[in-house]
Amino acid sequence: MEGAGAGHSGCSFLCLGYFRMWWGSVALWWHPFGCWPCAPRHANRYPKPSMILFHVDPDIRKAETLPAEFYTRDDVFEASKERVFARSWQWVGHAPTSLPESGAVSPLTLLGGLLNEPLLLSRQPDGEVLCLSNVCTHRGNLLVAQSGKARQLVCGYHGRRFDLDGTFRSMPEFEDV
Repeated sequence: MEGAGAGHSGCSFLCLGYFRMWWGSVALWWHPFGCWPCAPRHANRYPKPSMILFHVDPDIRKAETLPAEFYTRDDVFEASKERVFARSWQWVGHAPTSLPESGAVSPLTLLGGLLNEPLLLSRQPDGEVLCLSNVCTHRGNLLVAQSGKARQLVCGYHGRRFDLDGTFRSMPEFEDV
């Protein structure tokens, strides 16, 4: 990325959770560029399908809030889910209580109502806890519906079987595969 003084007025960009460009502005990927003076030059340099530009003054005494549409637009919400929440650490549970023994499995939904990603915590025979996708690799059917103990994960749709670490083991009528 270019630094301050490289053919622009010393403006600054932050791309919502991605990269810092310059100091003084925030760029959000969701609406055509606004009317800020540097926007047209930067739009050509960093093309994105939809972007809006807000100036952020380095003087905190001049702070302003983002426009209301930032908090109410569906496309901003969808972009935030993917660019912020899906790429950051999220607390999912307390292993000693959720998975007390070897073979314990506990399904959960990551950020229900937001990401709705089905996950599965499983305690391995060596005591290690793994977090897996709780969907079958074939048709996306949920593998585990409620917490309990298991020796294998079995898909109820076609019967595919997986070890508790997610390793594919077998599928009915395809034993040689």
